[in-house]
Amino acid sequence: MGSERGQENERPCHRVWIDRFGIGKYPVTNREYAEFLAATHKPAPPFWRDPILSDPEQPAVGVSWDEAVAYCAWLSEKSGRAFRLPTEAEWERAARGGREGADYPWGDEPPWEKPLAGCNHETGGPSRVGANAPNDFNLYDMSEGVHEWCSDYYDYNYYRYSPERNPRGPDSGQRRSSRGGSWRHRIQFSRCAARSSLPPSFQYADYGFRLALPLEDRVQDVQSAKKQLPTNPFRRQFPDKKRTESQRRTRCLSVSNTGVVLRFDRVTSVINTPPSLAFTCVNMNHVPSGISANEKLPCASH
Repeated sequence: MGSERGQENERPCHRVWIDRFGIGKYPVTNREYAEFLAATHKPAPPFWRDPILSDPEQPAVGVSWDEAVAYCAWLSEKSGRAFRLPTEAEWERAARGGREGADYPWGDEPPWEKPLAGCNHETGGPSRVGANAPNDFNLYDMSEGVHEWCSDYYDYNYYRYSPERNPRGPDSGQRRSSRGGSWRHRIQFSRCAARSSLPPSFQYADYGFRLALPLEDRVQDVQSAKKQLPTNPFRRQFPDKKRTESQRRTRCLSVSNTGVVLRFDRVTSVINTPPSLAFTCVNMNHVPSGISANEKLPCASH
């Protein structure tokens, strides 16, 4: 985690261990945030009706840290799952997509040498979520789009004393951590290790958030779901006996009209969550979508 060739607040580069978790495939969108506003009658954030920021499939922006936490609490109560913001360590693990030492989610190639969309060139605002290809964990917009709130308090020197296991930031502070790039910056793409922060009450047009989910309760969900399934639904997903090795190893989380459907081995668990929280699950030797199995967080070598 961190980088020896980045900003000083990214040093020292170090290894940490994090428990397994899930993280959103996309940032939360305007469409999803509108459901929260309608259900809670909370005031809309600034820029809500701005034409360049109000497309239903754009990331929700102008959301303060406290409002992002309130959304997580609302969705948790609605779904029965403990949604929250990711920690900085979880976010960086997810952004890397398993590419140890890479500068960006796609590797070391500079973004200006790739055909990437950093913003909507017609309107000047952020692109719709998922405009560019995902990283190797099937996560979108981990370098571009909007800054994303993390759960941690921010300390410029935190890496000098942070714990090795499940670092969650300092106990107090004046700012909250954030990660990711911004559609309105001159350089719109962020390195995986780059850190940023903002006072939690601020509402900026390039600040959004992504959901995270602890997976401690997955075993219980899987056991419960086993009773409801036919013998082998996974075979129906890949009926060809000559399916590829990746197909044999991959278990996927896809979106249905009723929410997110988790297929894991021969078990299906339906979670009533928005499309922004969709995962791709691969065997636990390779850890995708921010799902960690108590393994080391890769060290960036910028």
